[in-house]
Amino acid sequence: MKVARDAFVGVWNSPNLPLYLFLGYQAVNAVLDRMGLWSATLPCLWKFVVNQRCPGFGLTRASLALLLDFDLAAAWAYNPLVFVVVPVIIGTGIGDVRRILAPPPLP
Repeated sequence: MKVARDAFVGVWNSPNLPLYLFLGYQAVNAVLDRMGLWSATLPCLWKFVVNQRCPGFGLTRASLALLLDFDLAAAWAYNPLVFVVVPVIIGTGIGDVRRILAPPPLP
């Protein structure tokens, strides 16, 4: 139980907390959307301000194609940026997990 509490506190204190909250929202929305139960995507601020498709357009679909279906061609077709963004996010998550699980420094 202490490990779970320490992990929660570690994530809560992480500077990447907004990223994790956003990714969690997107993941839940993507799963519910694929099941046909619910779809509540966030509006694109870039498109609202600039009135053009943003560089991240299709990134959620590309991530799902890459991570769930392992379909590299579909992921590339949705948004080639997925091959940069997904490894960075995974690396960030691994770094935070290593930081959380690392033993505390000796005094």
